[in-house]
Amino acid sequence: KAREVLDRNNLPPDEQKAYDYMIEMRSKELSAVSSARDEGMTEGKEIGREEGRKEGREEGKIEREKLARELEKREKERESLLAEIARLKKND
Repeated sequence: KAREVLDRNNLPPDEQKAYDYMIEMRSKELSAVSSARDEGMTEGKEIGREEGRKEGREEGKIEREKLARELEKREKERESLLAEIARLKKND
């Protein structure tokens, strides 16, 4: 940084202004890139969260369907066992 200041001070006044302008524009560009990156990261996080929620809802739906099928299967087994118990009681 000191070297830059010394080099700038050795320039003619009009070139010093051009150099200062160039440095200012470069600073603004870097700031814009940094802001865009930060904004993109924030938007990316939000998109990722929403995709995660959607995926979670889909997985939850699949899991509920599996549980419903299992419950239905167990209910049929229960009914079958109750029928078998009733048949055995009649034969006693």
